[in-house]
Amino acid sequence: MPTLASRITKTSQVSRALQSCYNVLPIRQLSTVDGWDRPVGGSSTVIASVVRHELVTRTAAVLSSRGVVLPTFVSPTVPGATLASNDEVFAAHRARLHAAEAKALGVA
Repeated sequence: MPTLASRITKTSQVSRALQSCYNVLPIRQLSTVDGWDRPVGGSSTVIASVVRHELVTRTAAVLSSRGVVLPTFVSPTVPGATLASNDEVFAAHRARLHAAEAKALGVA
């Protein structure tokens, strides 16, 4: 189990890495639009999306290594998925939340 000091160090390293990514672009808006006086498409949005994706992916890998498999939202274009797949994920998460709530309240 990581110590608090190692967690703080990693958090600090992540913060520095994110800040350096953010500072790479001198202009933080990526696109210009004819007739608009300001650019659009913030680079911070792109970076945040990439970082979020990485956090989700790495968290899933850690959970999997511990034998935890959670229902996952996928596009209906993924082989084996259907339009109802996401409804099934919502239902599974709802059941997990209700079970956790019952356990916390001492009902389970």
